[in-house]
Parts: sequence; C-alpha cells; structure tokens
Amino acid sequence: MYITNRYSNRGDCSRTDRSSNLSIRFIDAVERLRFGYSKYRCIKSQRPANSLATGWCRLMDNRVLKVREILDLCWMKPIHVSDLAQRVDLSTAYLQHLFKRETGTSIRQFVMARRLTTAARLLKVSRLSVKEVCYRVGFGNPANFHRSFKGRYGVGPAVYRKSSEIL
Repeated sequence: MYITNRYSNRGDCSRTDRSSNLSIRFIDAVERLRFGYSKYRCIKSQRPANSLATGWCRLMDNRVLKVREILDLCWMKPIHVSDLAQRVDLSTAYLQHLFKRETGTSIRQFVMARRLTTAARLLKVSRLSVKEVCYRVGFGNPANFHRSFKGRYGVGPAVYRKSSEIL
C-alpha cells in the first residue's frame, strides 16, 4: 500500500530535508506544542472491571510510537507502509491494524491529515502559490491536492486563502 503516488521518488528522509524549508519547520513546531502526542490513550471500553477510575489509561504500543515519530520526520516525502513495517519488524497488514487500533486512524489518513493541516496553515501565513504549497506538503499532483483539500475543508485552497485573508 502506498501513502502517496507509487510512481514518485522513494528517497530516504533525513533531517536535512526538513531544514530546507523554514516555514514548514515552524508550523511543525507549533503543531507539536499545541497538539503534542501523548504516550497514553484512554480506553474506556477495555477498562478493568475492578477499576474504579473513570479515566483509566494505558501506554500506547511502542511500535506505533516509533511509526508516529518516523511519520513526524518524513510526512512530506512519499512513504511506503512496507518500509515503515520493516523499521518496526512487523508485517504490513499487522502494522496497519495495530496503528488503527491504537490511534483510531489509518496511516494514510494520519499522513493526509498532517499534510492538509500544514497546507491550510501555509495558505494562511505565507505568500506561496497554491501549487508551491501543494508540492511542499508532499502532494505530487495539484489536482489531487485540490480534491483532498476541498474534501476536508469544503472549499478549494485558493478560496480558503481568500476567506482567511478577510478574517
């Protein structure tokens, strides 16, 4: 399963790739401060019967945490689930199952949400063209970017930018 276009370059992701774009690094830092990932996930339906605490929580699986860390570093690049599975020594199918069970979203949805959130912030704060924003957040095709953005926010990227300028 491919998270992005399977015909795009697979290239390794490294920290030098992230340092090339200051605005994306800044937005990334703000997101981490605002929505920092917790190692805990409350599971009310699986609470032990003898537990009196209403907010019983357990630690999230370490393999899922490692995948989230990798995705935090490489979300702008094409990432293959099979590569992620190899890094955490799991099969592709089981990694997808485990990630969905622990986070509530699939790996593809997780990366897509990250890209679209960053794109929306870039459209609000930068003067980059919509096409440049599309490529900076990891989309390989402006038409796919427009369709995904409109599906999430209800309007296209250009209209979103104009409406955020009015506010």
